[in-house]
Amino acid sequence: MNSKKYLFLTFIIVALVQLAIPIKMIMEHETILKIGKIYRFEIAPIDPSDPFRGKYVIVRLKENSFRPESMDENMQGDIYVLLHSTGPNGFATIKGLSKEKPAANEDFVKAKIDYSYDELVYIRYPFDRYYLNETIAPKVEGDYFKMANDTLQKSYAILYVQDGDAVINDLIINGKSVKDYH
Repeated sequence: MNSKKYLFLTFIIVALVQLAIPIKMIMEHETILKIGKIYRFEIAPIDPSDPFRGKYVIVRLKENSFRPESMDENMQGDIYVLLHSTGPNGFATIKGLSKEKPAANEDFVKAKIDYSYDELVYIRYPFDRYYLNETIAPKVEGDYFKMANDTLQKSYAILYVQDGDAVINDLIINGKSVKDYH
């Protein structure tokens, strides 16, 4: 009888832990969207051979490389990317890279160094997907490819940043939010 009680209690604890993990992840994202600082990042063309995998869009930020004043041999692995809120054309730019966590008054994003080449450090951000309704994804893709050849049109991602974490809130394709697609 006691073993059944322990087994049932263990089941309840495991079930609660399994529920707590996704709830914690959702709450962290919602907190960033609620109190994080807004940045607009210009997005680079989506890989034409595989722009959609299921129900999300691959998001590649154009601001993905930085030329540091001096190349540190330790420039690999995890890195903090310091941000300017408004660069040319109102888009965010990279202010610098740091292996140490920046001060609380700095806006930064945790990322990884992808590789360095020709004194440029290429950055891999942890956010590269924006999930969409499956029915509107082809419309967004079509508009994006129409717009991609026109250099006057801009597409960008709106991100909320807080304490090194970032959440993509929206994609703007040719002046239209993907949230407005029907």
